[in-house]
Amino acid sequence: MMQFVQYISNHFSSPQRKAQLKIIQEGNKEKILYPKKLASTRWLGLGGCLERILEIWGSLSKYFSVLVSQKKDWKNKRAKDKDKENNSSKVLNLKAKDLNELMSNEIFYLQMKLMSYIIQILNKYNVKFQSQKASISDIKKYINECYFSFLELTLKPSESDKNINEYLDYDWEDTHLQEKIFFNPSEFISNLSDCVNSKFNKIKEQDKQTQETFSYIFMDFIGKILNLLKDYLPFQDK
Repeated sequence: MMQFVQYISNHFSSPQRKAQLKIIQEGNKEKILYPKKLASTRWLGLGGCLERILEIWGSLSKYFSVLVSQKKDWKNKRAKDKDKENNSSKVLNLKAKDLNELMSNEIFYLQMKLMSYIIQILNKYNVKFQSQKASISDIKKYINECYFSFLELTLKPSESDKNINEYLDYDWEDTHLQEKIFFNPSEFISNLSDCVNSKFNKIKEQDKQTQETFSYIFMDFIGKILNLLKDYLPFQDK
């Protein structure tokens, strides 16, 4: 998913490619918008990139479909273009047909949608924590809100009545712990459908392996976030 975001960001650094996307948007009477540049030094940057990609998903899909029909292979472009896209060799190995396949994949779209939702939660509290107007009591409230925002996505209702200090003792990246107190894949998807967007019900129409793959990617990701929040936020600082 991150390779996809980085590739889209790099690909549309070219004015010519933006112009081609604009033609597609104009032809379909869509708003003229371009992917945002992903910059690691901008702490809200990833969230903005994800939101924009999802906002113009339809026109991006048409753009890469046109490239495939023209048999464009961006790996064989001039060295000058390669220099602009040298963030990782794996990103450079993506081709127009790879992007076209990803953008036509409804499950991948939902992966990107959930990733965006998670990053928006983090960005929301980043902004709150940076505010010069926040009081000490506000900060304490935001810390707990932030933590429970992620627990609500993954935690079984039977495990949701504990004191926050108990949760802070857990290693959320432990597979056995996740199996014990996290939703199973079907429950996780149902919870996403209820709490995030009803479109996630589409995943329940897929085979069991697809549901498990989708769910475990994000359970592991959220588990890592929960562990990192314990390290970075002063939960027990009196």
